[in-house]
Amino acid sequence: MATWQTARLTSTKKRDQDHIFGPSASLIVPRLYLSNFFYARSTEALKEDGITHIVSVLEQKPVYAPFLKGTLHISLTDTSEANILRHLDTTSEFIKDALAESPENKVLVHCLMGISRSATVVCAYLVASSSMSAREALDYTISKRAIVCPNIGFRSQLDIYSSRYHPSKGGVAKGMARIAGVSESIAARVKKLRRAKSRDGGVSQDDEAHKDKASSPSVTVTVSSLQITTSVAAEDDSPPASASA
Repeated sequence: MATWQTARLTSTKKRDQDHIFGPSASLIVPRLYLSNFFYARSTEALKEDGITHIVSVLEQKPVYAPFLKGTLHISLTDTSEANILRHLDTTSEFIKDALAESPENKVLVHCLMGISRSATVVCAYLVASSSMSAREALDYTISKRAIVCPNIGFRSQLDIYSSRYHPSKGGVAKGMARIAGVSESIAARVKKLRRAKSRDGGVSQDDEAHKDKASSPSVTVTVSSLQITTSVAAEDDSPPASASA
């Protein structure tokens, strides 16, 4: 766990003691819960709350209670370099289908502490199933579970995921639009200066056009350390998700 996540955990520890170490889950939206591993492994707690489906975001696949209707395991570490983006369509679809299958179904999403990995999955579902942007989904989830704090890499990937559903609200889309505007502004200024210089120095228009084309500035954008573009995520070596119904 990153230092800043540990600090966030410490600052909320007193008012959220059960959410950190105890078998307690946070209700995010009707029939969708977010928890730590301690709750997810408690058969008694799962039965008491009527959990029917579980999404686990852990390195190792846990042992599931036999009464569950469906499970999905995503093998993933909680690091900024881990590619959670490639799994978000799968997790969102699993949650959506489980909730649509029956009004009695309830879905639990968990990782080890219910802070970063599982929180990102829940936020992605909110983005995919509502008008919430990544920022809005994260703020809303934090309001339901104060210790939620995805790592910086997951936040960047959640922004990318959100831009696919809400292009006008996506932080990545807005950021790239601003960068494109800056690039165009720089290019226009360079051309203006060269035209002025050509008038003073007698450079031909053909030569000037050639220089403009060859020397136009360009902007390269890298989103987080994952080298992800706004449309395609880099593949990693993590195994594919395993689901059972």
